[in-house]
Amino acid sequence: MAKFHTVNQLPLTGPLAMFSVKTTLVAAGWTVTKSGDGLALYSASGDIITGGGAVAGGLGTTRAYFTVTDAATKVCLSFQTISNTTYRVKYSETGVMAGGSPNSTTVGSATDEQVLYGAGTDASPAGTQMLHTDNLYRFHVVANSTAQAGSGTYPFWFGGSVNATGVAASFFGLDGMANGTYNTLDVAPRAIITWYVATGPVITGWGLNSDAGFYARAWIAYGLSTAAFRRVAMSAYSLGAGSGSYLGNPSGGENMSTGPYATEDQPLPLLLGRNVTQGAQPGLKGFCADIKLVTNTARSYPATVLNATNAYVYFGALLPSWPEAVSPSL
Repeated sequence: MAKFHTVNQLPLTGPLAMFSVKTTLVAAGWTVTKSGDGLALYSASGDIITGGGAVAGGLGTTRAYFTVTDAATKVCLSFQTISNTTYRVKYSETGVMAGGSPNSTTVGSATDEQVLYGAGTDASPAGTQMLHTDNLYRFHVVANSTAQAGSGTYPFWFGGSVNATGVAASFFGLDGMANGTYNTLDVAPRAIITWYVATGPVITGWGLNSDAGFYARAWIAYGLSTAAFRRVAMSAYSLGAGSGSYLGNPSGGENMSTGPYATEDQPLPLLLGRNVTQGAQPGLKGFCADIKLVTNTARSYPATVLNATNAYVYFGALLPSWPEAVSPSL
């Protein structure tokens, strides 16, 4: 996979950070299918966003937005500025958001759309916090330009690490399920993992989505009569009944350290699913193909794994993809 990236940034504002999300995704093969600057400029089929400022063509004005579609015309996402730290984000599996009454301040809609951040309506949007306080974080965007085998997903992630401490305060990641780990009837074998937790997320075991700010979401039975968009738990690995210890918990979790055959840490596959205590539609979603789970809890950002060939970076409890031979900055 070719990785396109814009990492170690020090954006002065959230809209400047989000402008780098747009440009990195476009470089990796995504297409801007609609955009509006929150003022008068609007395109029903292209990109009028030229920067992150609160000016004409900028992403910094309240209700400015861009909508992007992957190279397979499958996954569609809209990112709309409400303030420098708060956003309204929507997701569709139809590849387009052709409905509604889009204009320079109003995003389009899709019949299957799901709101990942924010509230309200397209005509009267509200935001929730997605990014850390302005000018207090490094911002990173990594996008792969090759579709994952099986799921056909074009994975990417972006997030902010707090200056000086490296705390992973914000994260947004799209990942497909690894080939052979999801049900063959699953026509949307992917998930979106998000958090904004100023002090960083902590995995506590199977009920890890009990932290309201840290969870994965995915379609269950998409395209069927029972289709529902649900939280799916990101499972840590218990080391024994009643032990209270979990691999992947950076707050008191167990530590595998380095592997026996090399000096590198060993990323664990990240398992997504719903257990019976979570209610309807329990079962496995699959293993993430790109994002891994931390096993060496002695390490944290800016540490990396396998930096020469297939790099990952320690980011909270997870190991998302990282550009090879690039050192993360505090």
